[in-house]
Amino acid sequence: MTFAHPILLAIGLGCVALPIVIHILMRRRRRPVRWAAMRFLIEAYKRQRQRVRLEQLLLLAARCLIVLLAAMAIARPMVPGADPLLGSRATTLHLVIDNSLTAGQGSPGALERHRERALELIERLDPARGDRVAVHALAGPSSAVVAPATSTLATAAQRVAVLEGADSRGDLAGALTRIAGEIAQERAGGSGDDRVVVAVLSEFRAGLGSLERGLPSLGEARDLVLAATVPAADVVDNVAITGVEPLRPIVLGQGDVSTTQVRVRAARFGAVGGAARVDVELVVRRASQVARATPALASGTLVFEAGEREASVALGIDIAAAAALVGEVRGPIVVEARLGRGDALARDDVRRGVIDRRESLEVGVVAPPRFGPRPGVADYRAFDWVEAALDPEGRREGGEIRVEAIPPGGVDASGLAGLQAVVVAEPQGVGDEGWRALRRFADLGGLVVLMPQPGEGAQVWTDAAMGAFGLDWTLAREAEVVGGDAGAAVVRPESVSGLLALVEGEMGDLLRPVGVRRAMPVAADELGTGEALLALEDGRVLALATRVGGAGGEDGESGERGSGVSRGLVVYVGVAMDLAWSDLPTKPLMIPLLQEVVRQGVASARGGWRIEAGEVAVA
Repeated sequence: MTFAHPILLAIGLGCVALPIVIHILMRRRRRPVRWAAMRFLIEAYKRQRQRVRLEQLLLLAARCLIVLLAAMAIARPMVPGADPLLGSRATTLHLVIDNSLTAGQGSPGALERHRERALELIERLDPARGDRVAVHALAGPSSAVVAPATSTLATAAQRVAVLEGADSRGDLAGALTRIAGEIAQERAGGSGDDRVVVAVLSEFRAGLGSLERGLPSLGEARDLVLAATVPAADVVDNVAITGVEPLRPIVLGQGDVSTTQVRVRAARFGAVGGAARVDVELVVRRASQVARATPALASGTLVFEAGEREASVALGIDIAAAAALVGEVRGPIVVEARLGRGDALARDDVRRGVIDRRESLEVGVVAPPRFGPRPGVADYRAFDWVEAALDPEGRREGGEIRVEAIPPGGVDASGLAGLQAVVVAEPQGVGDEGWRALRRFADLGGLVVLMPQPGEGAQVWTDAAMGAFGLDWTLAREAEVVGGDAGAAVVRPESVSGLLALVEGEMGDLLRPVGVRRAMPVAADELGTGEALLALEDGRVLALATRVGGAGGEDGESGERGSGVSRGLVVYVGVAMDLAWSDLPTKPLMIPLLQEVVRQGVASARGGWRIEAGEVAVA
């Protein structure tokens, strides 16, 4: 006879000794105290001694037998021929098979071993007894391969035999949640009396689940068994590409002479020892034909220092050469980074990024429109300064950034349609409906740049703008005079924002001649999750970028796609486009500042270009 819990049986057998020990302790000799009638008692005891001893032995045997039977009941004896896992009565078997990324390592792979084990368990089921099976794939997001549980075991076995691996991490919590729901549904339907066995076939490597959050409960069932394979004991050394980040995600115009850099990030796992070097190369593909790769366009080496787990390298690619290789003049180019050597997991040696090629960007400038040719500098208004920075050659409809004037009182959803960015250069005349339209524009993946109203007087727009975008900044109703006649110097904050990363090397020279006389800065402690772009010498933030609506817009529509990064970006510049405020509009910094904010900001605001394997892409 076998037992389902032999360890509990062994503990119970040990407990059989307890009645014996108690019996021995009770038989300890005591010092007799003689008294007058003791002679008669001794004679009576001698006559009854055999019977009393037999009663004591029978009582001891009964006590030992009770403990033994209790131990056997807890250990759950199995009748000869019964399955120690699946039992001898109707059983519903839930197979959870790990087909995630880490299951592909080894030769033969772990997934192949999991499939073989699953097929063995299915063969041990008996449909005539009422056995059923359900199959769940563990690769995130966990999916049901065979559900609900079926008694057609041959079909389930076929599904298991052809189960393929995926490039995503395991989702054990999702699989157990689904199984708990199916168990509860069967119990509610009156068919929950079967024995339920949940068998998890996995090596339980890193990434399968979060130890901090724990696992969901399978609910309360009368006969529920959770079984799992033994976790892997070996440590797998592996290098994975963790990021492919084009420093210029959007390329405008012909792009014939432009180049851009792509930063490739990688991490190594397992036992981290000395320094290591890993070759990496870049290829490009058409977005519509990802399966077809071109020859390597660039190559480099990832250098891991001793004891370090992460490394990165920036590789330059020529946009014209990339376009020639894929044979497309417009549209996105898929940039693929791949490691030059194989390791434990080949499927994480490849990662892709996207460079979007466009003819132009459409940018709206909220300010009274200017008709006719561009006036002289002495007559420039806020719109003219912004237009000159975004379209310095004055090409207008033929430029890479096409500027369109939007009257402050005419800001609405229809006027913002088709734009990728909006620069609010004169916010004073924007009404509540206009601010709501701008918030909606940002929630849909647009870039909004806010600037103070030029001139003197109260800035009455601040409360409406902060409320519309849900920002906690404290902006004064009037501009603050800073720096005296010479103006306050503008400095680069310590934290470097990605929006200005491409001009970071020149920022020192570009900032040196700029002076600010009036400003509406933001306190450094109000920055929150935003990134400072420019600052005053006293540490207050003069320009910053922040995301809006991590959970979506006012109507509840989600602002997340792919990796869960919030869409929409707000950039605030604390000086008006007015020479009475600052000489910034006339300095060399003006053009690269607005150009980079718009080009990089549009790419950052749109969201949804980054997605991990297993995540659901939302159009």
